[in-house]
Amino acid sequence: MKKFLLTAVFAFIGTLVFSQERIAVFPFEDMENVLTRNESVMFYREFSNEFTNRSAGRFSVVPRQEVERLINTEAAFQLSDFSARAKTAEMQRVLNGTQILSGLIGKLGNSIRITVSLYTYPELVQLPGGTTLSVANTTELFSKIPELVQRIQNEITGKRNGAGVTGATAMYKVGDIGPAGGIIFYDRGFIADGWRYLEAAPTDFRAPWGADEKNVAGTDTVIGSGKRNTQIIVEYLNRIGVSNRAAQICAAMNVNGFTDWFLPSIDELDLIYWNLQQRGLGGFGGEAWSWYWSSSQSSFISAWLQNFGDGDQLELFKSLSLSVRAVRAF
Repeated sequence: MKKFLLTAVFAFIGTLVFSQERIAVFPFEDMENVLTRNESVMFYREFSNEFTNRSAGRFSVVPRQEVERLINTEAAFQLSDFSARAKTAEMQRVLNGTQILSGLIGKLGNSIRITVSLYTYPELVQLPGGTTLSVANTTELFSKIPELVQRIQNEITGKRNGAGVTGATAMYKVGDIGPAGGIIFYDRGFIADGWRYLEAAPTDFRAPWGADEKNVAGTDTVIGSGKRNTQIIVEYLNRIGVSNRAAQICAAMNVNGFTDWFLPSIDELDLIYWNLQQRGLGGFGGEAWSWYWSSSQSSFISAWLQNFGDGDQLELFKSLSLSVRAVRAF
């Protein structure tokens, strides 16, 4: 028998039009026994706690005890069982749900993939949207719980506000505090390649860029290239045995449970300067020597950086320890 996880029930309190609508999150089908039984229980508890903690003012969470009592009564649910008269009658009596949040966990190549979808109840018609997350292993899966919860809450909230395909559409503007506790510095107006917004981390650190006279081929300067730049730099520095450089530290950061940080490209860094620093937002250094590294290499021995005192962009030796502000895309 296939095992299930994330058996939780959440009640949604949306805008005035949807104030009576409730969403029930039912078992996620673990298609290939990715998690052990104990890991499934732990994942459910952590997911539930995270959802509750992030729900203030937007969602009302049904007590877990009510969920577990229902599941213990019925043993195990599958999506195909939701329309069965006896089970749905009991579910409706206990939960009064009108929509179901559920999904799948499986393997894709060497990675683990979790997909979350929203269905009408009891018809089980899948609604547009949802979210998908790929991770390398179960450890990363657990570390990504905050990101997964934020994504699906954005989807649900966006649907209720008429935001269309992405729930993030109606939620943020430049200068707002982002999901990870940083500050939004760019909204491109639509979602593509899995993101619409760029969020700067709450604080700086200082580090060198890399190793002088070492060519890191393939970095770019444009908006949207910072994440790939960082991957290229990290892979190269790891390969030559260099550590504690700007891109490596960004990629290893965990801020409020979010681990998808990267070193911005020079064009992304320019957005931070004009959209945040010039508006007095973000707590950036504004002195003449406040130089911030980008992930854009300029030559074998130098990389692009930006002066947050006057906005000038220039090239300096990679071995210099300068300011760094990590960013993330969502």
